[in-house]
Amino acid sequence: LTFLAQNANDLLTLGAEVSFNDDTVFGAGGTSVLVTGNGTVVYNGTTVYQGTLKVNNANFKVNGEIDAAPVFVCRNLGLSPQRGTLSGVGILTGDVLVNSGTISPDTDSTLTLGSLSLNPADPADNTLGSLVHIEIDSSSTPSVVAVTGQASLAGILEIALDPSAQPGTYTILTSAGITGTFDHVTFTGPTPNYTLSYLPVGHPTYVQFDLLGGSTHLGEVLAKDATIPSPNGGMAAINISVRNDEKKGKGKPKGQFFYADPNSGLKLEATKITSLVITGTQAQF
Repeated sequence: LTFLAQNANDLLTLGAEVSFNDDTVFGAGGTSVLVTGNGTVVYNGTTVYQGTLKVNNANFKVNGEIDAAPVFVCRNLGLSPQRGTLSGVGILTGDVLVNSGTISPDTDSTLTLGSLSLNPADPADNTLGSLVHIEIDSSSTPSVVAVTGQASLAGILEIALDPSAQPGTYTILTSAGITGTFDHVTFTGPTPNYTLSYLPVGHPTYVQFDLLGGSTHLGEVLAKDATIPSPNGGMAAINISVRNDEKKGKGKPKGQFFYADPNSGLKLEATKITSLVITGTQAQF
């Protein structure tokens, strides 16, 4: 059984009365459902279907409930380079396995999964790896991935942060137990001051994103051993030397910094320090 939304703007909606039947009981060896294309397929129904469900390239938006079926979120390069996406506000109680795919709960909503297995990128075989997309909206409400079973993390965490979102603590993923971590954290806009934690330490069951406040421009560092305040009240001792190539108009800063506040946020941009989170107490750049 195939649901096709061929083009990017195509939308196929399956209403509340639509359910899938597993034909294993009829001797046919089991049903498989394929959601494919470059568009969006919306499922608003409820089903106890237990066959395999595969998402290739399309955005499968589940606003209803799919019980027990294992779900594979992938891409087919023969169709297009885009990732398959599992999105919506629904409940999928089976195992969700993500290869070159995306998990993307709707804004200000929770997408509930039975278990979650993410995979890292592998450039050698053109595998993009998994991506989890989280939005924190203008009311400072995050979208959430809620996993009732185990979650194995890898790949990319992508955060869309509304400019009006307030500094604070956000729980963005919950699980009965978490193994692994995201390989990278990216933002759809400017990178803020932030920390990402897997808590409780040692036996994590949730991922916490802390937005630490707006970027603070710290001015230019013009001398060695300068001491400047960090955005969070600590002090950072800076030792930087810059070699400027006048012909090319480019400076190459290098040096060390030491600071007392482990939450201080520092970022090196040419000869300027702005707002990158550092988690240790010393950094070489």
